[in-house]
Amino acid sequence: MKKEIEKTKKFFYKTVHNFGSDPYGLLTHVPEMEKWVKFLAEKYTKADKNILMLSVWLHDIGHYPVTRGDHAIKSRRIAKRFLNDLKISEELINGVLHCVRSHRVKDVKPKSLEARIIAAADSASHITDSMYFKMAKQDLKEKTNFRAYAKIKRDARDIKAFPELHKKLDKLVKKWTELLKIYEKTEY
Repeated sequence: MKKEIEKTKKFFYKTVHNFGSDPYGLLTHVPEMEKWVKFLAEKYTKADKNILMLSVWLHDIGHYPVTRGDHAIKSRRIAKRFLNDLKISEELINGVLHCVRSHRVKDVKPKSLEARIIAAADSASHITDSMYFKMAKQDLKEKTNFRAYAKIKRDARDIKAFPELHKKLDKLVKKWTELLKIYEKTEY
């Protein structure tokens, strides 16, 4: 399965590279997310590591090319085609597809342990990356409401699924919120 995971990583990097730019910051987000998945996988050893690693590299693949619509739906469709070409088991494919489709914890809720790990690690990676600042900067420039507050709130909710993750990141969530309140008052 190591070979299939490497092919998936290459597919991810090729997809972003072929787009020509990375407006969603996936080149930093996805490796950051992988760290949090490995952190949780060490603690929850019953989770299928193959499902987790494939899901990390496919969960946001639908962002590129940039089009309208829910990227989780597009990511699932792209992931299904890609995974079928890898000729892996239907059970593994279905596990990954559920993780990919439910990672936003929006209209489809994560049911499996692997899907809950993917959703929480996705949120954790937002907390430990610069996503909120980038969103706030864009919103300040465009003079729109700060979307970062709602994003932090959703991410804080999602990491609560794993107490050890919540304990590790709760202070950072609070500091991000404080920082955004200060930054929001910055004039251009």
